[in-house]
Amino acid sequence: MSSKALDMAQKALDLAWDGRVPVDPALLASKLLVKPHGIDGEGKKCLVVVRSVAGSDLAGASSQASLEQATDSLQYVCKYNRDEIIYRNRFAVAHELGHIMLGHVRAGEPPLRHHDYRDSTGEMKQANAFAAALLMPERFLRQVFESIESVQQMGEAFGVSTEAAIYRLKALRLI
Repeated sequence: MSSKALDMAQKALDLAWDGRVPVDPALLASKLLVKPHGIDGEGKKCLVVVRSVAGSDLAGASSQASLEQATDSLQYVCKYNRDEIIYRNRFAVAHELGHIMLGHVRAGEPPLRHHDYRDSTGEMKQANAFAAALLMPERFLRQVFESIESVQQMGEAFGVSTEAAIYRLKALRLI
């Protein structure tokens, strides 16, 4: 797992998380200011805006991230398909926030769109690692792991799919 992704997820948690589980990735994102990537000079930090949209607005993708011009400033925008299940939407928002914080979303480039979170490219793996670490903070996950009876219960406790819970547990070598 990418240490940069884990470090950035921890930074986001440290800066904006209220300490409650399950982590609300949209609320957390709304509290962050992120330096725009791909722009020369110092520049101001950008807000992160999360929007639920119809699947047709994403050209068949589950989610996308972009750097867009707002009225008087740039802002990062995470869009997710509101027609998908809540677990997938929560992961999608965390995943897109990962792309933003890891510098994958840059000025002047088309939005990053995702159809399959199992894509094995380096940036996708980093964003997945970020999302898993953000939604399932290690210290809390280890505490909950001691008292659960199934991986499905773990997923439910953190508001993620069983597949995402397995990914995180394996990454932490707990299973």
